[in-house]
Amino acid sequence: MNLNDEIAALNSLLVRYGEHKKKLSSVNSPYDAKRALKQFAGMGSLSDLYICKMNGHNIDQGEEASVNTTIHNHLNNIRLACADLTTNNT
Repeated sequence: MNLNDEIAALNSLLVRYGEHKKKLSSVNSPYDAKRALKQFAGMGSLSDLYICKMNGHNIDQGEEASVNTTIHNHLNNIRLACADLTTNNT
């Protein structure tokens, strides 16, 4: 899956489970990649995201583990691709 496909898949999952505040824009340049990487830093960032019923998300408790694994796999792939894009194009 390419970088923007990963972003689209992540955003789709976030919307599906009611997380409307944390979405990533598509990445088309090293500048966009740097902007995206900033969303992984600090408290309350995408790295801290956990989808669960208790956090007010639209999800059944039995789905939480698998959905969060999928989301964090997308996040990891996006982070690595953005880091690679900024490293190889600066």
